[in-house]
Amino acid sequence: MKLPRNFYFLPFAFCILPVAIYAQTIHQTLDAELKSAYIRPSVIANNTNLSDKENAVVVSQTKNIYSFKASTYTLTLTKKPFNLQFKNLNNGETWAIDTVLFVSQNGESEKITDLKNILQTGNFLVLVSENKGVELKLEAKNKGSLKLSINKNDSARSGKLHIAFKGGGNFFGGGERFMGSRLNGHVFSNMPSDHAWLIGNLERKVCPDFNLKLDEPTYIPIPFIISAEGNGLYIDQAHTTRINLQNADRGSFSVDVDGNGMDMYLFAEKTPKKVLTNYTALVGRTLLPPKWAFGVWLTLLEGRDSIINKANYLKKIGMPLDAVWMFDFDDPKTNTGWCYWTKGYHGNLRELTDTIHNLGFKTLTYLRTFMNKDLFWYNLPNPYYVEALKNNLILEPKIPIDGKRFDSFNSDSQVNFYNPGSINFWRNTLKEILVTENFDGWMEDFGDIHNLFDREKCQYTPLDFKRTNLLANDELANLYPMVYHKITRELAQEIKPDAAAFCRSGSAGSAEYTQIVWGGDQVASWDKNFGYPSLISAALSSGWSGYGIWTADIASLSPSRELWMRWVQFGAFTALMRDHPWDFTQKSNIGIWTDTAAMNYFKKYAVIHSALKDYLYEFGRIAHETGIPIMRHLALEFPMDTACYNIEYEYMLGDKILVAPVIEEGATTQSVYLPAGKWKYYWSEKIYSGNARIVVDAPIDQIPFFAKQEGDLNLLKGIK
Repeated sequence: MKLPRNFYFLPFAFCILPVAIYAQTIHQTLDAELKSAYIRPSVIANNTNLSDKENAVVVSQTKNIYSFKASTYTLTLTKKPFNLQFKNLNNGETWAIDTVLFVSQNGESEKITDLKNILQTGNFLVLVSENKGVELKLEAKNKGSLKLSINKNDSARSGKLHIAFKGGGNFFGGGERFMGSRLNGHVFSNMPSDHAWLIGNLERKVCPDFNLKLDEPTYIPIPFIISAEGNGLYIDQAHTTRINLQNADRGSFSVDVDGNGMDMYLFAEKTPKKVLTNYTALVGRTLLPPKWAFGVWLTLLEGRDSIINKANYLKKIGMPLDAVWMFDFDDPKTNTGWCYWTKGYHGNLRELTDTIHNLGFKTLTYLRTFMNKDLFWYNLPNPYYVEALKNNLILEPKIPIDGKRFDSFNSDSQVNFYNPGSINFWRNTLKEILVTENFDGWMEDFGDIHNLFDREKCQYTPLDFKRTNLLANDELANLYPMVYHKITRELAQEIKPDAAAFCRSGSAGSAEYTQIVWGGDQVASWDKNFGYPSLISAALSSGWSGYGIWTADIASLSPSRELWMRWVQFGAFTALMRDHPWDFTQKSNIGIWTDTAAMNYFKKYAVIHSALKDYLYEFGRIAHETGIPIMRHLALEFPMDTACYNIEYEYMLGDKILVAPVIEEGATTQSVYLPAGKWKYYWSEKIYSGNARIVVDAPIDQIPFFAKQEGDLNLLKGIK
């Protein structure tokens, strides 16, 4: 019998299923992109540009200068010497490109110096340069943005490209950034990497000169910058890209691509919110989770009896609770569970989820990209991994990883989502989780461990995998989070549409397939780069980058009760409130189950968060429809107030509540900047005038937050 091309025999399959829909949107699209000069993540993501179309541009021309005027910007091209000026008509800010430099694999450089001609068809321009084999195209297709395509077509996706800009701004974005959301002075890339692993490298002083400001590790790196003044830039290219903002305060910045071509989008709008809406129209917007997902989630561990007993207790005391997360089991068939810390007998998982559902709570599990090579409880090979490896469903490194040169956690057993056969394999995996076991969602972990820290070179480098496709190592690593989340979300939507997932990783184009971002792993400390305060920066930079629904691990089992209490406060003022026990080695660590005082304290903030659920869901809908996040940097909400640009540890929750978490150990007062307007302090109900910095009391059990007086605090009335 001859099967059609869109059918596959696969291990673990319950039946033979057609995979044409997903193969078309991912694998066939990827194959088509591989035939082009460079791969565009926005195309692989299969996003549809939702921007308004640009009207006909007004053109003027002299012998050496060619210019046109669009809705929000003017473009001026000088032929000799080559120069491109992009001027925002709303703020007068001009970005000029005066250097486009190609560097071949053997180190030879070639600069675009002159243009021979400029050819126009409607809103499409072809720039004919003096350089052989160089293509430059401009397209004013959508309002508020200009697309510049650059390619040296004789180099077949190799070499390097450098573009230098004159101009500046107060820059944000870049994906999820933990070391501060304002990016001026930083260099960053689009290489997804495990944010937590570098901590160990620095502590061991393997690479003492490694500069975090020049290569900050992050789970969600996006080659996109947005200025508070209303400009933006996005590089649509899968090769490793670095945006250098070291001299942005002095009026220059640059872009470097490990490839000889790219699509670059320039944005010009009146406000950064409009830039964000325009950018997310191009690359995709955050999915809206079900309403229950905006509530309170708690982690229950140590086996079936412990989980059920704790769930009954929480119901008995009236703890506001929407979902129970359980993960300390190993289920090799579904690639779920994490039992490195705690363990217990869980029995039949369907019976367990049914019991929790009968108490009125949703149930969540733990899903990962890697497959354990051995069965966790036995010294035996994992038969599911063995079968997957045989069918090319595992990305296998060419050289074994021994843990000496590279910091790695199961990077050598990742599911090969680049194989079309992964669709059916993953579909059946998710069916088992969502239907047979009847979970309501999961932590969608990893996806970001293909760029590893090389201790010999003291830099991140992509792994070299055995494979059959033509992706370069960096392309495979940089695209992987988006491909993983896209396939997972589309299949989950097919199987159980109201399932919820919270994701750690991301790459350009993944936002449309990400319901919730959580801030990954932190140190239980007050450290601003890797501890609790860094989560505030992560939340705000994620929002600047188009990931609109964000939450944190509340690090239960913290070494300090004060630190845990401040973390609980912050967690209550994110999109959803959830704890995550970590260090089980120290019995003195503090968490919700430590004592009655801790339980009652968590409940206090769970009540506040639950009172905000409708409010948060509404702003989640706005994030889904416009790209404007729930948690907003003050400069995003008040871009005309330059005092907001450097404020790192305050934010707007929606457009009515200003939150100022306490991030200093031992602090009992808080200095807070209030933008223009009238603001009511929740704890005292005192009204303050804005455009001023004030000091308020902030005892250990209170987080400072204010309501704009255009609204009020009725949504929290009566819960103090």
